[in-house]
Amino acid sequence: MPEKTSSPSQEKPSSKWKKNKVGVFWTKKKDNGKSYLSGSFEIEGPDGVIHKIPVCIFKNEFSDGKTPHFQAFKLD
Repeated sequence: MPEKTSSPSQEKPSSKWKKNKVGVFWTKKKDNGKSYLSGSFEIEGPDGVIHKIPVCIFKNEFSDGKTPHFQAFKLD
């Protein structure tokens, strides 16, 4: 009996989580041992084109309760 293979038309529809995903990040370590996140935001523009924005996210070492815990920086 032949094996069943799925074609794109038979695949499960995208989940709500997948449809709402706006980026992906990986944990990395600097030479001094401190961790940060590296990845990109993927935002759909008004023209329907997905724009990928590479960023790094660092823990705010000077957070005092009134400042953000993390800061994101766009990479050029």
